[in-house]
Amino acid sequence: MSEIIKLEGLEAIRLRSGMYVGDVQDGSALHHLFYEVFSNSLDEFLEKHCTTIWVKLEAPNKISVLDNGRGISVAFNKKENKYDLELALDSVHAGGKFNKNLYARSSGLNGVGIKAVNALSIDLVVDVYKKDKHYSVKYSQGKQTQKVTEDNYLDFRVITGTKLTFVPDIEIFKNITTFDSKTIVEIIKQTAYLNKGLKVFFEDINGTIQEFFYENGLLNFINDLDNLPGLAKPIILEKEQNNIQVNLALKWGNTFQEQYKCYTNNSFQSDGGTHLTCIRTSLTKVLLPYMKDEKVEVISDDIREGLTYIISIYIADPRFSSQTKSKLVNSEISPDLNSIIQENLKNYF
Repeated sequence: MSEIIKLEGLEAIRLRSGMYVGDVQDGSALHHLFYEVFSNSLDEFLEKHCTTIWVKLEAPNKISVLDNGRGISVAFNKKENKYDLELALDSVHAGGKFNKNLYARSSGLNGVGIKAVNALSIDLVVDVYKKDKHYSVKYSQGKQTQKVTEDNYLDFRVITGTKLTFVPDIEIFKNITTFDSKTIVEIIKQTAYLNKGLKVFFEDINGTIQEFFYENGLLNFINDLDNLPGLAKPIILEKEQNNIQVNLALKWGNTFQEQYKCYTNNSFQSDGGTHLTCIRTSLTKVLLPYMKDEKVEVISDDIREGLTYIISIYIADPRFSSQTKSKLVNSEISPDLNSIIQENLKNYF
């Protein structure tokens, strides 16, 4: 009798959920599901097809995300005998993020993110708007409960777009099954900081609506991170070179603390990675010559004392240490990234 077990569909994600979304016990994975949905709308903004995202906490354990982007494809895929909409939701490693003509700077890597949301939700509904048509499909625990339907129901907020509503499965998220408004707002706020021109509305469970839109982007962000008076004006550098876009903000304060935020294609890296190493290396190389003193030995830690900095980069094919994107591992971009940062810092100083 064979001892090999083959898991079908999205069963592997349910069985090993921690591999895909992180810790399911402390609430972080629950909010990671929200970010996976939110980032799909954000990718539409990055490709200049979306201007506004609406997030609504419809119940303590139910949240929806609507955008005015292109809307997930609803074409019928004859080869797979499925609609593209279905493939995007229930077929691992299938999706538009593999097509660089559609998404040049997506945070999606392997077509798993939205499938993880599907697999780990007890109720998931996707509505797609295509001008005068509305398409809908429903799932539960990764299994389809309603086939793709078509009607004329429209949302007054969008002409085209996608809305995804989901309820996390209590079989997976046993300890924490409700969303925290503060965490949701923090995710939205940081994303709006990183993307000048993006408008996001958040409606809380009590009906309170907040709007997030920042004209000065990183300058607003770094002043929010460190609201104390700085030793000098914040430094904002924005440069694109060799298919790498670098947005950098630095502010030296009069404390001993170093704090930083690292992002790749809008995804947050709590463990840093290549871009964190590059900014630290570049700061040392550029600033150390200004700080030479025969009587005092200056080291790289001295340069970053009291420094708050944000580095946000956009690259074509990001690689991370895990599905949760906690650490960037694209070592091949280091030479170009170091060059961009150092050249612009030298010019500034």
